Amino acid sequence: MKITAAYFAESQTKLAGRSLNEAVEYFLRRNPSAMPRKTVSKIFAEFLMAKQADGVSAVYLKDLKFRVGKFAEASRGQMADVDAAQSQ
Repeated sequence: MKITAAYFAESQTKLAGRSLNEAVEYFLRRNPSAMPRKTVSKIFAEFLMAKQADGVSAVYLKDLKFRVGKFAEASRGQMADVDAAQSQ
């Protein structure tokens, strides 16, 4: 795909002084091609199972289910799509 001058100019405007390479590097860090596509709920369930296997206390597990469980319930999509604003 060739980048036309108009497309490049539009991209430069949107980047507000940042380079196209910076944008690509940021995108690649946030979207690694090798990252498995899993839902937040699936990862939360795997996390709880791993903690149980580690032998953590029942109180700690209950706390995780309460605190992290709220986040998992609120985040219905893929883990890779969660951003900092959603995690607060």
